[in-house]
Amino acid sequence: MSSLLRFTTTLAVSLVAVAGPAAAQTPAQTAATGVWTAVGNSGEVDSAHQSLYQTNGTGSVQIKSGSTGKIVLRYNASGIPRVFRKAYDPADDGPDPRIQLMARLRDTGAGARVVVRLRALNLDTGALSTLAAIDSDTMYASVGQPEYVNEYALLNVDSDFQFDYWHFAYYVEAELWKTSSTANPGLMGVRICNPAGACQEGI
Repeated sequence: MSSLLRFTTTLAVSLVAVAGPAAAQTPAQTAATGVWTAVGNSGEVDSAHQSLYQTNGTGSVQIKSGSTGKIVLRYNASGIPRVFRKAYDPADDGPDPRIQLMARLRDTGAGARVVVRLRALNLDTGALSTLAAIDSDTMYASVGQPEYVNEYALLNVDSDFQFDYWHFAYYVEAELWKTSSTANPGLMGVRICNPAGACQEGI
């Protein structure tokens, strides 16, 4: 066999070996990368609320001890890949294929409240919509809990929804309310989950 023929054969085998695993990748495997996360203290705080804002070593945020009021934080939710998923079937026992918003929050009871929303800003019209919302005052697990818990909400979108960064900007908006000096609302982190099973608990 000539040197040129041996080189060509070796190159062809190498390309097949490299291309093989990628070609075999399934939509579910691709979708597993479609998870966006942010720790609480990475959000932008409204300038009017800076004096109430306090962070902790875990990355969580809260309203300063002894103070009352509200703080608003916003997290830029960009870079979520295209979502591959099957149609939702309530009779299917497998992972829920719908996209979810998750927040790890603390609501100590009376005088405390945490609201987390996924918002979509239409860059053509300026219209603002809410795709999902979590309110600690209406969630069974978080009301009156002194420790952090995870809360979940499904996106209120059509079954064929895809994140469209050409026409929309997406962000998570969080509000921490403290109307009693003894209350202690907090937010540790937020996540937007693809339907690959990363955020199934609680749904």
